[in-house]
Amino acid sequence: MRRGMFIALPLLLFLHCGTAAQQPDSSLRGDGRFLRLLAGGSIPAGRFQQGGDLQLGIPEPGFVVGVEYTLPISGARVGWSTSLQYTFFDTDPGLEGKFDTQYWLIRSLHTGLRLCGPVDWDIDMYLQLMAGWTGIYPGKARYTGFGRGGTRRFDYVGTPSLRLEAGFIARPFTLGVSVFDCGTPTFTYHYVEIEHRTVLVLVMLGVMF
Repeated sequence: MRRGMFIALPLLLFLHCGTAAQQPDSSLRGDGRFLRLLAGGSIPAGRFQQGGDLQLGIPEPGFVVGVEYTLPISGARVGWSTSLQYTFFDTDPGLEGKFDTQYWLIRSLHTGLRLCGPVDWDIDMYLQLMAGWTGIYPGKARYTGFGRGGTRRFDYVGTPSLRLEAGFIARPFTLGVSVFDCGTPTFTYHYVEIEHRTVLVLVMLGVMF
């Protein structure tokens, strides 16, 4: 129920704004085919932000880079986008003693529907609903204190994921906010399994070509 509202409410808002903006289609320049380069920040959300289990560590804000290609379905208003992105962030191990952590890497490939409509003469609004596959590579936590040492690493996790993004276009630039939901994957460390809700909020600037 909550996930349905999560998708439906932004879609209704988008359609309302597109209807209310009584502007000609001249603001939608081009045929809807473009390449977009993306970069921005990532913010852990929900239970992922809280850590949940000290063995997994508490994620900290990081950064994201990506590339996206869009093909038109119905002119510049409706398209189909495919996106590849890399998200990097550090973690606080949440353990006593001296620990050095390496960046986590989340690599994702998504594809899905893109809607675009005019807001003003030079500004468009867009909404993307995408699904795909995500690979999560947890970072190491290396113990260096009290004359002893050791390394801890969780195994790679592959999981289906969803991505909802909304934002504005002032060609050739875009500004968008994306909710990146990896569900509740199971992380394994030395035969110990930890289920952990994994959601990120991404704030991204883009350049269209």
